[in-house]
Amino acid sequence: MIIVPIGKLCLQGIGVGKREGIVNGLIGELEKGVKEVVKRSIDSVLESEVEKILKRKRHGRSKRMDKEMKGQACCRKCGSHMVRDFWRNGHYRRRLDTHWGQVEIEMPQVRCHCGGGVEMGYQTVRKGQRIWDDLEWEMQAEYGWGLSLRWIKAKEDRKLGSSLGLRTINERVNKLGQGWKNGEDECWMRPA
Repeated sequence: MIIVPIGKLCLQGIGVGKREGIVNGLIGELEKGVKEVVKRSIDSVLESEVEKILKRKRHGRSKRMDKEMKGQACCRKCGSHMVRDFWRNGHYRRRLDTHWGQVEIEMPQVRCHCGGGVEMGYQTVRKGQRIWDDLEWEMQAEYGWGLSLRWIKAKEDRKLGSSLGLRTINERVNKLGQGWKNGEDECWMRPA
């Protein structure tokens, strides 16, 4: 179980005036608050994945471990799998499209003693993933309900504030059919 401290959420910018203005301000602040919670949650899970892979907490020293102590990570330069050779090297920001909108997450970076970057096998966010799983499931469900790709595109573009291509949506929707053709029990709805 992973515990994500959310803290106190403070809504600001809700003015006094006509009902429509107050409601629109409240909805905007709620959307910002939800995106912040989603961002913090994903960031927290990514940090816990790094702790698990490196076998130590943040700012923890790499212990003199057994030579056979290997992790899930691999150096791109020297090919080392030894977690004692790896250390954290900050974060880089990246955008991720989710069911709740576009969020900017901070991906942890890890370096090797040789100076090379370490390939991490994150479970939360895959390498190069722009659209998170929850949004893919939503698009597949909407397509299964009979909605057109253009309708799905218009809905998601409005929610994300950016543009998804029809080809991208079509690829995500076709993942559903490929799973069934291969005889897999891949579910396109949110897992229970």
